[in-house]
Amino acid sequence: MMAAPASSVGRPRPIAHDAIVLAGGRASRLGGIDKTALMIDGASLAARAIGAVTEARAVAYVAHAAPPRWVVADRRVRVASEDPPWGGPVAAIAAGLDGLADDPQPFTVVLAGDLVGGAAAVAALLARATATRHGVVGVDPDGRSQPLLAVYRTPALATAVGEALAEVQREPRDAVRRRGASMRAVLRRLELRGLELPASWCADIDTPADAAHHGIELPTPEVQMSGSRDLEGWSRELAEALGLDVEAEVAGVLDLARIAAHGLARPSAPLTTFIAGYAAARGIPLAEVTAEVERRLVEEAP
Repeated sequence: MMAAPASSVGRPRPIAHDAIVLAGGRASRLGGIDKTALMIDGASLAARAIGAVTEARAVAYVAHAAPPRWVVADRRVRVASEDPPWGGPVAAIAAGLDGLADDPQPFTVVLAGDLVGGAAAVAALLARATATRHGVVGVDPDGRSQPLLAVYRTPALATAVGEALAEVQREPRDAVRRRGASMRAVLRRLELRGLELPASWCADIDTPADAAHHGIELPTPEVQMSGSRDLEGWSRELAEALGLDVEAEVAGVLDLARIAAHGLARPSAPLTTFIAGYAAARGIPLAEVTAEVERRLVEEAP
C-alpha cells in the first residue's frame, strides 16, 4: 500500500542501518556485460553504489559474478549470490538479508548497483525512514516507485520477502515460478511512503543510450553491437562462414566473459572464452567451465 509521495528532500538522520547492493542481473540490453564495472567520472558504478552507503554497519553485495577485489577487501562487505542464479531481485534481497543476519539493524537500504546518483537518494530516503511504518521508497518524476532505491524497516522487509518466496514455492512449476517471486508480491505486503526524487537520482544504466547520455564509454565491441544487431544471428552467420556446425550459447559465453573480466582483468575475457571453446570441443559443458572460473576467482580473492 503506497502513501502519497512526499515532495521535498532533506538531510539524513543518523539511523542505524545495513545495506544491500544488488549487483547481479543479466544486462541483456548491454550485451551481458557487468554493468557495475562501467566507469563514470572516474569511478565504477560498483564503487558509486558502495560509496552511497558509507554509513551502513554492513553491506551485502549480491552478485552472480565474482566481485572486484576491492569489494572483497572492504571489511563491511559480505558477498552473496541469489539462489537460484538470476533468480531476480526478491531472491537477491533474501540472499542479502541472510548475509546481514549476524546483527541486523532496524533499517535496510536496498540499492540497485547500476544507479548513477544513488548517494544523494540514499541520504534523502534515510532522512525520512523513521517517520514511516515499513519504510520509504524512491519515486521518479514519472510517478514510478523504485523498490530498488528504498529504505525498509528490516523486520517488515524480511517477513514480506519470506512470504513472497513461500508463495511462489506453492505454485505449480510454470513460467511464473521459474522467474521467481516478483517485487510486486513484496510491495503489496508493505505500507511504504513514497518520496519524489529528481530524475538524476533515479537514473540507471540499462541500454547503450543510457550509457551515452551519462558519458559512459562501453568497454566491449559486443556491447556496441547489441543495440543494433542480433548477437545470436551474428554468431550463426560467422559459424556458417567458417563451415562450423555449432550453435553458440550466446548468453552463457557473454556471462563467462563478464565474470572473467570483472573478477580478474578485462583481457582475461577473450582468453577465457577461447579456452572455453577448446573445452567445448572436448565435450566439456560451458556451465562447467563457468563454475570452474568462478571457483578459482573466489579462491584467489584476498
